[in-house]
Amino acid sequence: MATLLTIVQAVAKDVGIYSPIAKVVNNEDDGVIKLLRAATAAARRIYKDHDWAILQREYTFNAVDGSPEYDLPSDFGRFIDDTVWDRDQFWQMRGPMTAQEWQIAKSALISSTSMQKRWRVKRASAIVAKKFVIDPTPSDTNDLVFEYVSNSWATAANGTTLRTDWVADTDIPILDSELIEVEMIWRMLRFLERDFEAEKIEADREIDRAWARDGGMPIIRLTAPHWRGPMVNTGETNFGS
Repeated sequence: MATLLTIVQAVAKDVGIYSPIAKVVNNEDDGVIKLLRAATAAARRIYKDHDWAILQREYTFNAVDGSPEYDLPSDFGRFIDDTVWDRDQFWQMRGPMTAQEWQIAKSALISSTSMQKRWRVKRASAIVAKKFVIDPTPSDTNDLVFEYVSNSWATAANGTTLRTDWVADTDIPILDSELIEVEMIWRMLRFLERDFEAEKIEADREIDRAWARDGGMPIIRLTAPHWRGPMVNTGETNFGS
């Protein structure tokens, strides 16, 4: 299993740094410092570029009668579009609302009232933190859900403690370690003031190829569209009964 240390050791050899590296975090050697910076930049770039399947998570929570504000998951990075639902009502929630749409709904003379929940992310009213905010304020305890991309692209050695940065040599990447390595190589060559354009093109190609295959590829049909599952909110049996 790849770790920060083994990734750095592999890249060091690829770029011609042959001095044995036994430690990365808190190593004061200039070359190792550059390797750690490259490892961090590489992982962050790969994380930001795509909604990788390995980072996609589902978050369920219950509405609270009288409460419009809800915490986001502790490892929340960004929403996956069109995944916010009220499962008890079988409704997709409307959002994310823009600031303008939100104020029309809340403030206009003829405001937009609806049983269907609306949502947006706003700064919390009491603390400096982003909250998932619902309008109208719930008067129920319905089961709500959305999917998101985790901002944690590595774990500690135990495989469960999430990381948003390299903390220890034994940290394990959640992202593909080979992608991190190819992305690191061109960054290290740039640090070393050597030609890196070919390696950067190769890294971009490998990342795009991995993304194209990530989680499977849909069938593209030139004839009438074909959907292999039931339509939204449409039963599969007992039509016309």
